[in-house]
Amino acid sequence: MSLAAAALQSYPIVPTTTQFIQHNAGIVFRVEAQDQHAYVLKLHKRVGMGDDPSAAQLEAGLELSLIHI
Repeated sequence: MSLAAAALQSYPIVPTTTQFIQHNAGIVFRVEAQDQHAYVLKLHKRVGMGDDPSAAQLEAGLELSLIHI
């Protein structure tokens, strides 16, 4: 399973294709979905010191922000 596919499992989007766009201040994918919309998926690695948040902490702060492109 790709990184994009794993991340998209947390959203109500059924991807038909994912296209890598860039890697700079995060990893960016263009996602074409079954709902006939295209989305941008941007993944970030946490920067700084300390422990990474748990999955439960991440899910509690998860907000679905969809950008139609």
